[in-house]
Amino acid sequence: MKLVMTIILSLSSWAVFSQNTQFSQYYASPIFLNPAFAGIIAEPTLSINHKNSGKINDGSFSDLSQLTLSMPYLTTTTKTLQSGGAALSVFREKRGFNGIYVTHKVLGAGAYSLRLDRLRPQYLTFGLQGGIVINSLDTGPLRWGSQYNPYIGFDDSLPQEDVTANSDAYPVFNFGMIYAVHNHDNIYVRDKSVVVGIAIDNLNVPKTNSGFGTTRESPVIRLHAASESEINPKTSVHPTLLLLYQSGSYQANVGIYWSRLVSNTLSKKSVLLQVGGWYRLNDSVIGTIGLEVESLRVGFSYDLNTRTFNNNDVTAQNNGALEVSISYRLQKSRSITKISNPLF
Repeated sequence: MKLVMTIILSLSSWAVFSQNTQFSQYYASPIFLNPAFAGIIAEPTLSINHKNSGKINDGSFSDLSQLTLSMPYLTTTTKTLQSGGAALSVFREKRGFNGIYVTHKVLGAGAYSLRLDRLRPQYLTFGLQGGIVINSLDTGPLRWGSQYNPYIGFDDSLPQEDVTANSDAYPVFNFGMIYAVHNHDNIYVRDKSVVVGIAIDNLNVPKTNSGFGTTRESPVIRLHAASESEINPKTSVHPTLLLLYQSGSYQANVGIYWSRLVSNTLSKKSVLLQVGGWYRLNDSVIGTIGLEVESLRVGFSYDLNTRTFNNNDVTAQNNGALEVSISYRLQKSRSITKISNPLF
């Protein structure tokens, strides 16, 4: 029995760890979307995301958390401009039955931003991210036959089976590039903000140990784009696109957001409301609402699997997911020319 459980856990661990983890609020966790965002975030910023989905008593359980601290690099001549930045990210994922499959990541990112036009706010930003990934098994939530007490049933005071929980650690390197054009400071010549980027995770194709030999993590390629079009001085719309590719598998996400400055123009505090959503093709609908008050931004989203709409058939593996994001600008500066799109 012990040997069978060891084989099952090892195989399941390999299958789970090979899956690509995603946050639904892509632009609320920009460094995980593309490390080049470290050179675009214009103020020292602390961001947190937490996503929870599935039922704890089946294999669909998933719990994701990340914390990122980003710092811009500024240069001052006749004007203060951002020429790059750095970020440090910590990530944890628990997945599978009672969350027994655990992944931890510690990643550092650096980015360089090159201004392409002296008169127009147009930039090309490059980012490189590196760190360590640790995969492990947490067998604590499991119940074993050896823990059965004939008088009271399950007894957690009895020892568990001695199953080797393989831990696997490996280095990872990611690369990103972003082309961005943003609104001019002069309101009379303002135009659209456009951001287009590409990111490649697992650039080094790292070796991993599944318990039955060495395999390699395939690169994950992300193409993303977002724009801002003003309807009026207080209202904007933001079409978005995200495409992913890994080992012959594709995923497409399209979305649109509406943002509105709800505070009075003369108010000392700016309050921005944002409502919108994503559609992940052939998978799920994601609704999002967010509020920004000065330096604090809070967002809520919920993934609703589209297959639950078909014939009223709900599958246990297709549960929804709730995500909460919080970001706080540690030091707000109004002198830096920056991208004005509130998605990031």
